Amino acid sequence: MEYVSPDSEDISVADSGIVYQEKDIFESVRKEFKLNKGVEYYFRIIQERIILGETERMFKDIRSWLPEMSPVDRLEMNEREKKAFIQEVERVLPNPNLLRFFAHLALFFYSNRLPDYNPENDSFENQITEILLFYWQYLADCTPRQIPLVTLYTSKLPRNIQVEFYSHYLKDIQQTKERKSCLLLAEEYNLDVASITKRVVELIRFDPQGKGRENEMDRDISPEDQTKIQAIEWLCFDTSRSLEALLQANRLAREFISDGRLKAANMLITVKYTAKIDPSVQNNAVREHNCLKQYLASLNYYQEWFSFDEMEDSETTKEELAKRAKDQIRKTLFGQLGDSSFLEDKKEKVDVEDPDRSQQILFLKKRCIPELYYLWHRLCLALDDPEESLDLINIVADENRRHYSYFSQEQLQRLLELARGSCLVFLQTGNDPIGFTIY
Repeated sequence: MEYVSPDSEDISVADSGIVYQEKDIFESVRKEFKLNKGVEYYFRIIQERIILGETERMFKDIRSWLPEMSPVDRLEMNEREKKAFIQEVERVLPNPNLLRFFAHLALFFYSNRLPDYNPENDSFENQITEILLFYWQYLADCTPRQIPLVTLYTSKLPRNIQVEFYSHYLKDIQQTKERKSCLLLAEEYNLDVASITKRVVELIRFDPQGKGRENEMDRDISPEDQTKIQAIEWLCFDTSRSLEALLQANRLAREFISDGRLKAANMLITVKYTAKIDPSVQNNAVREHNCLKQYLASLNYYQEWFSFDEMEDSETTKEELAKRAKDQIRKTLFGQLGDSSFLEDKKEKVDVEDPDRSQQILFLKKRCIPELYYLWHRLCLALDDPEESLDLINIVADENRRHYSYFSQEQLQRLLELARGSCLVFLQTGNDPIGFTIY
């Protein structure tokens, strides 16, 4: 019998004189042995593609067997959609373990790191990446959580999508122990932990579930707000990320205060984010954090004075509470030493690029500064100090701080009306309208 080299494209059968091509053989096998779409069906096609050296066609076949929607479009799935995804995979494949087999084939034939993924490109490498992503998504949606496996397969994805996919996976993890485990595994598999922790906090902070609610100043802290506050923990495991934790806390505090969610802001601000930051680093982030903290303290002290009941047993008098609240408001507006202004940066360059920060800071100034002056005026009257309440006009008009620029025309008019009330108090006591004694 004639010897046929394994590398030969043709298989010769000497005794029959017939020469078969490999493709003809597989065509005859398909006609002779018809398989239903079970596991054997997929294995036979894959074996055929490998023997014929049609690797690229094999992966195109595999991709065609999977759900049409790209895994990239599934990142924002809710719980119901995740369950539907699992059901869809189990519907199109006779055995979910096939998905793992496909992923392992992709890794075997493409052992080098995959190039960057581009969803707009229908390249061979992108199809391999999507096969891996389907298995990654399947693992990510499994119950109980498969954290080690998800982290392992994240490390096999192209570098440009590792952060986004792993961050989406982490944003639903609430337990501190599990969070630490995820980050340790991420370090073990050389993932970009710094970018991941920052991104997961941003994903939680921008969660649309927390938007569009009623603006209630005294409402209870919502579960969504609690989740956003607890997300900052992702940045607190590594002391080198303390500044980033502070920046994210400031962004969230600006959001809470702007929306009037003051209980949530108070809960957020009680965490000592600045404790691990070098005190010599006098940056805008630290100053902003302290300003927001002072503002909330002013509102809390004012509320204590306002709701104080003289009939209750207390070592503190209402007058003492009013003085404390007034001093706190002054400290908030002008700083501890009276040499600064509310939410004014000490240096022009911001610590980390934040394109929305300047607009948010301006909004807060316009919201908070007039409010603090109105509370200050009311406390002055409560302390029977119309002279200081009248002097607020001069303080607002001061050109160094330019606080008047944060008042609307209506707000300035209201402040003048309050000053007019102080003038009437002076007239009732026999003084002229600005407090001087009439002889």
